Amino acid sequence: MSIPSGQQCRVFLLVLLTGLSSCEKEYIPPETMVDTQLTVNCLFDNYSSFRLYLTRSSSILAPMNIVSVADARVYLYEEDTFREVLVYVPSDTANTFGAYQSSFTPVFGKKYSIRVEHPHYGIVTANERMPVLIRMDSVRLVSKGDASQNQDGIVEIFFSDIAAEKNMYRLNTWLQMQRAVVNETTGDTVISTTSDGRKATPEEELSDFFQESSWSILFSDGTFNGRQMKLTLHFKAVRLSRYEEVNLYVDLLHISQAYYDYIKTLKQQRSSNEDDDFLPVYGNVKNGYGIFAGSAIHSAMIKLK
Repeated sequence: MSIPSGQQCRVFLLVLLTGLSSCEKEYIPPETMVDTQLTVNCLFDNYSSFRLYLTRSSSILAPMNIVSVADARVYLYEEDTFREVLVYVPSDTANTFGAYQSSFTPVFGKKYSIRVEHPHYGIVTANERMPVLIRMDSVRLVSKGDASQNQDGIVEIFFSDIAAEKNMYRLNTWLQMQRAVVNETTGDTVISTTSDGRKATPEEELSDFFQESSWSILFSDGTFNGRQMKLTLHFKAVRLSRYEEVNLYVDLLHISQAYYDYIKTLKQQRSSNEDDDFLPVYGNVKNGYGIFAGSAIHSAMIKLK
């Protein structure tokens, strides 16, 4: 097992979160709205500085047209002490979308608050305490599996839970693969790198468990509070002969209750049928809509080839 450096973590987190972030910026307000309010989306962690997306809410009956609100003032506080004003940075040339960014990375265990002021939409606020880091004590490869025989790969992870409080977790598993590709024009051989999320199915019974995506599960410490936990995870094997190098990454996220509630209700809303009653998405923003929640990430890599 090896623990990636901060820079390596940033690289694979960007790969992991590309699809998720694009969806989570489309925060669905908890009810059909008549009046427009500000919508905040900020899921922060220990691998990057704060990035806050700010848009306007709209009725679910109206066409989806998400445009950033770029003329607000966003104040960031640490332990109720002013820290800085976040700077708006556009992400496209048309300046229709962007994010308010900070200059520092959040610190484990500290409380963070935001205050957003806008001349038309008023003031919205939110606060959240950054979870403490819970490290994996060890990660062990039990089997690489055999894709030709439909045999799963198996990995075991061990981590120690914190007693006297309920802890929520998210676990991501994914592969990074490198293969040699010949350029048909030049004849040169280049190395192509791809990433692929891998569904992890635990053998153990877990409280508050649900499968969030093809590579992510969420759960609580209800069955192991205050003890060391072993998770035995099965993942779909890859045909190793096709690649020059294959690495399995495991990310253990210690998340807040707000983070868990947001992801769970968001999945429930997206999974609902059109004939169902509208399902609200959890939010913790006052005088507006959206989510402001943190996660503490510890990552490990296992070399499969």
